[in-house]
Amino acid sequence: IVEYNPFTDVLTIKSATLPTGRAVLSCAENSQTYKIYCFGGAGANILDSIVEYNPAIDNLTIKSAMLPFNTFGLSCAENSDTHKIYCFGGSYNGTNNNNQIWEYDSSIDNLTIKNATLPTGRRGLACSQNSFSNMIYCFGGITDGGTTDQIIEYNSFIDILTIRPVTLP
Repeated sequence: IVEYNPFTDVLTIKSATLPTGRAVLSCAENSQTYKIYCFGGAGANILDSIVEYNPAIDNLTIKSAMLPFNTFGLSCAENSDTHKIYCFGGSYNGTNNNNQIWEYDSSIDNLTIKNATLPTGRRGLACSQNSFSNMIYCFGGITDGGTTDQIIEYNSFIDILTIRPVTLP
């Protein structure tokens, strides 16, 4: 785990370490507790774990809740009003992509599959919250048939996903 300080432009290697090396995982912060949650990823194997990192005490914990299946390449973002984290898509084998949306509630260590789904399975998308509206926007991604230029909007309060009319260039 490496900490970046944007004020001093310094990287610091932390003493806490992940249980295994992993790439293509997605992490999001709970803005209430300042803890960071990382989901899935791939190393020697594709993973289904949720890992909590507490930067205040440089401590890492593997959570009891797990992803529904081993996943990498998903994208996660927090709704800063509810402090729940939403994860979109991902791949379970590098060829087939997931279209599900998962909600993680770190206060009770619970993962729920939402009813809304992505228009197609995808991985490698980028998602971020608009903190004014609390909508989460996801951009592009790799689908089973190639890439997509879609922009989607997710309303986590009512579990509705909307494909925006504008597309990526």
